[in-house]
Amino acid sequence: MANLEQGFKIVGNLSEADREAVKKSVSALEGVNAVKFDPAAKKVLVGYTPGTVNIQNIKEAIESRGVDVSDRGDD
Repeated sequence: MANLEQGFKIVGNLSEADREAVKKSVSALEGVNAVKFDPAAKKVLVGYTPGTVNIQNIKEAIESRGVDVSDRGDD
C-alpha cells in the first residue's frame, strides 16, 4: 500500500523539547515512516502507511505528549 502524508494542526507553540517528544512518540508507532514539523504553519507532518496505523492513532500519540491538535484538520 502507498504511503500517505497527513498534516496535524497544532494549537499553541512548541518548544524544541516538545517537538522532540512528539517526534519520538509518533515515530514509535508501527507504520509511521516520517515526522516533520512546519513551525510557521504550526503543523506536524506525518508520513504513514494506511492499514498499519491510522490518523486517530497518530493524533493520540501527539496528544499523549500534552500537545493539543486542532479538530479543524489540515486547513
